[in-house]
Amino acid sequence: MSRALTVLLALLIGAALVPFAHWALIDAVWRPDAAACRAAHGACWGFIVEKHRFILYG
Repeated sequence: MSRALTVLLALLIGAALVPFAHWALIDAVWRPDAAACRAAHGACWGFIVEKHRFILYG
């Protein structure tokens, strides 16, 4: 029973990590360009870089 739940949980985590990796890394926009961020389907890391102080310190 425990082994089956471990395998099931590993499969669920793996199934969730693949779309997350596509969103966070593969389809991401790395430069701080608002037009590119709006057109993309991934994360906009340029925004995070530009606003990291506000995000961290408020």
